[in-house]
Amino acid sequence: MTTIIDVPSCSAIEVSLLRAFAMKKKRGWDRFYVAVDLHDTIVWSTYTKNMAEKFELFPGCADTLRFISGDDLFVLILFTSSYVDYLEQFYKTFEAEGIHFKYLNENPECPSTQMGDYSHKFYYNLLIDDKAGFNPLIDWNKLKELFPIVLSGDYSFAPMDKAWSTFLLGENAGCPSER
Repeated sequence: MTTIIDVPSCSAIEVSLLRAFAMKKKRGWDRFYVAVDLHDTIVWSTYTKNMAEKFELFPGCADTLRFISGDDLFVLILFTSSYVDYLEQFYKTFEAEGIHFKYLNENPECPSTQMGDYSHKFYYNLLIDDKAGFNPLIDWNKLKELFPIVLSGDYSFAPMDKAWSTFLLGENAGCPSER
């Protein structure tokens, strides 16, 4: 059964995922890069030095990241300012949960091009970060539902105005009022 998605009623992270998948489909990409922040996005932050010894993942987080990790299309990138030696316990927990981050704060698979300089800001298709408006208490469960739908391709969009269509699908790029 085809899922009908009403884009204007979606959360910011859902729209970001839908836009990125629309671009993936349009350009025929065979990889999808997901950068994920650690503190207050994956785990509740206590802002203490011993936080790595005892921490709790947000509801829906492990299921969503496990789903992403289980598909070769996705490359998970841990996006954090934490020191590498501090991350050891997190990595152990993630691996035990079936969550596999391929890179830390980098994406060597996407070097700079004529259109983009990735020497200081690495390339990703989707950023999951509380500082970018991601609400871990709500959005992990939304992504847990939406990732399988977009991956299956069995969805369509409810009618939307030209601005939404242009924004979401990248059709006739530029401001809708200029057409």
